[in-house]
Amino acid sequence: MAEDFNEMTDNILSEQIFTETLFESIGDGAIVIDSTMKIKLFNPAAERITGFSEDEVIGEGFDEVIKLVHDETGHRNDSFIRKALLDGEVQYMDGTTSLVRNDGEKIAVDDSAAPIFDSNGNIKGVVIIFRDVTEQRKLEENKEMFFNIASHQLRTPLGSMRWNLEALLAGDEGEIPEKMQPILEDVKNSNERLVKLVNDLLDISRIEQGRQIDEKEVVDIKEVIDEVEHQMLPIAEEKNVELQMIIDDSIPQLQLYRREIRDVVENLLSNAIKYSGGEGGKVTLEAMFSGNNLKIQVSDTGIGIPKSDQDQIFSRFYRASNATTLNVQGTGIGLSVSKMFVEKMGGKMWFESEEEEGTVFHVVIPYNEVAVQDDA
Repeated sequence: MAEDFNEMTDNILSEQIFTETLFESIGDGAIVIDSTMKIKLFNPAAERITGFSEDEVIGEGFDEVIKLVHDETGHRNDSFIRKALLDGEVQYMDGTTSLVRNDGEKIAVDDSAAPIFDSNGNIKGVVIIFRDVTEQRKLEENKEMFFNIASHQLRTPLGSMRWNLEALLAGDEGEIPEKMQPILEDVKNSNERLVKLVNDLLDISRIEQGRQIDEKEVVDIKEVIDEVEHQMLPIAEEKNVELQMIIDDSIPQLQLYRREIRDVVENLLSNAIKYSGGEGGKVTLEAMFSGNNLKIQVSDTGIGIPKSDQDQIFSRFYRASNATTLNVQGTGIGLSVSKMFVEKMGGKMWFESEEEEGTVFHVVIPYNEVAVQDDA
C-alpha cells in the first residue's frame, strides 16, 4: 500500500509539474482566477505584458490589479470575464480593448476567457489568455487609411471622366465618328468598373469601422429588382443568357438599406450572368416573404464553383480557379461586400454549387419593420 501511495503521489506531482511548466511556457499572457476573481496563476508572458510581477498579483482581485478598458470611453471592458464565469462558455474580448500596464501605458490587447470546471462540472474559475496586438492594430489602421485616401482620391477623377464620356457619347461636343463609338463605350465600361471597385472598397472600410453607410428607408423589393433587371438585360442578351424573375406579390414594403440590398441583388445577378454564358444559359431570381424573412435566391446554369474553392468564395479578391477560363472581368470583391451587407442587416448568405451544373445563392434577411401603409 505504501508503494502504491508513493507511486500515486509521484504521478500527481509529475502532472502538476508538467501543467505548471506548460502554463509558464505559453507565449501569450495567461492569468487563472478562481470563482471570486482572485488571481491564482500568472505566467511570465503576463508579467511581461502587464508590467506586474507574479508576487504582486497572486491572491489579489483581478479587477483590483488588472485594468482592461474600452479604447474610446476609457471605461472598464472586462465584462467578458464575468460572463465566462456565469455562463460557463468561452468569451472573447471585443476589438476595442486596451490594457493599462503597471506603469500607466495603454496597450492594445486581444483574446479570450475560458471557464475551468471541476470533476462535477462546476465552474471553478477562468483562464484569461491575452496578447499585445498594438502593432497589428497600427497595421490595420494604416491599411484603412490607405483604402480611404486611395479611394477618395480616385473617386473625383473617375467621376469627372464619367461625366465627360457621357457628354461625348451624347453628342454634346459634336458628332462622334462611327469608328470612335465602340472605343468610347469600352472606356466608359472600364470607368464604371473602376467606380464600382472604389465604392466597394469604401464600403468595406466603413463597415469594418462600424460607420453607417446609409439610412434605412421604405423599400419596395419588386421595384429594386426591376431596376437591376433593366440594368442587366443588355448584358444578359449579349451573353445569350435568359433572365427569369419570380417575385412574390405578397412581399410587403420593408424598412431596409435600399442601396445595400440593391447592390446585393446586382452583384448576385451580375455574377450569375457572367458565369452562365453560352447557348441555353439561364439565370433565375426568386424573391419571397416567408416566416418573417425576406428570402432572395439567385440560381444559374453556369460553370459552378469547384469544391476546392468553395470555402474561399466570400474572401476578398478571390476568384474561383475555373473563372479565368471564361475570360470574365472581375475583382473578386463583390461577393465579399454582399455578404457583409447581408450580415449587417442581421441576415445570412450562403450558396450551393456543383461544377459544370450551376450555382444557387441564398439570401435571408430577418423581418424588422413592415412599413405602415398610408391608406390616404
